[in-house]
Order: sequence, then structure tokens, then C-alpha cells
Amino acid sequence: MPRGLDYAGGRPSGAAIRAAGYDFVCRYLTDGGTSLPGKQLLPDEVNDLVANAVGIVANFETYADRMLEGRQAGIDDATFALARLRQLPHTPSAPVVYYSADFDTTPEQQNAVNDYLRGAASVHGSVATVGVYGGFWTVSRALDAGVATYAWQTQAWSGTNVDPRIALLQRNDVGYVSVDGVQCDVDETRRDDYGKWPA
Repeated sequence: MPRGLDYAGGRPSGAAIRAAGYDFVCRYLTDGGTSLPGKQLLPDEVNDLVANAVGIVANFETYADRMLEGRQAGIDDATFALARLRQLPHTPSAPVVYYSADFDTTPEQQNAVNDYLRGAASVHGSVATVGVYGGFWTVSRALDAGVATYAWQTQAWSGTNVDPRIALLQRNDVGYVSVDGVQCDVDETRRDDYGKWPA
């Protein structure tokens, strides 16, 4: 199965990513400010990744519990995400975006998470290109509710549970890897269609 990386602390070259044996990257559409200047995916970076046959998966995250702000936050974030993608080369006309719940959501918080994703879907035009990142329970409940089509599950907050419907799994159990001097998480695909581009 294809393996990938996600990172925010720098921008490893496409050649280095390929040489290390990885097929795709999950990259942020948002700016990391002065603390994470390498967080945001840039046009030149896209060109370099594509030139080295590294696929790209789009992720949106500002702060960990942003989804708790509900539907309007989802609308605002999806509007930003899709506008940002239109500024990047090689982007498909209907790109998949994974929206992050980077914390251990409770069942009581899931309604806000689901409302956020519904807001995002209203901007995307449908749920078909909406993804969710989070632990097992977060992504499973979102998939059950039909508010996301793609799920990127992190092993954090998941125990040994892995939802069979996910597209991507973040492998926290293998630890970080360093590629081109950048600390990265390792991800693996769980189905053929996981939202990468170029196709």
C-alpha cells in the first residue's frame, strides 16, 4: 500500500521524499505563523512534489478544537480552503479536503463536529469531497452521520481500534521519521481513493 508523510515544521524536497520511499504527503492549507513557518503548502512546493511524482492530500487545520465552533466555522474554513487551493498549481476542479479535529472528542461534542462538517459540505457543494481527520471515535461517528466521505484516522485517541471505512491511517506507533531534516508523521492508505492529487 502507498505510504505518505505529514509535517508542519519544514518543507522536504520531493526528491528526498521519493528517495525515502514515500508516495504522497498530507499538507496544510493554513499558515503556521512564526512558530511553524513551514506549515502552509506553497505553489513552488506543489510544483516540486508533482515533478517528483509525490501525490498531495489537502488538510485544513488552524487550532485543535476549531470544529467545536460548529457550522459557521465549517463554512468559513471551507471557503478559505477552496480559495487557497485555487491559488495552487495542479489542483483538481473538485479537490478533497480533510478537516481536522486534532483532539479526543467526546460523544457530546460530536454534534458540533458534525455541524462543522455540514457547513464545509455546503461550500464544497456536497459531502463527496469532504474529509475528516481525528481519532477513531471522531471519524467513525462522522462517517456514521454521513457528514464526511473521506476519513483520515490518527492512532492517537483510538486505542487499537481502526475503522474499516477510513482512507488514511496516521501511524503514531512507528514514531516520527526525519526526511530532508524535517520531522514527519507516517501515514498509510487504506483504500485506493484517498483524495490525493494529481490523480
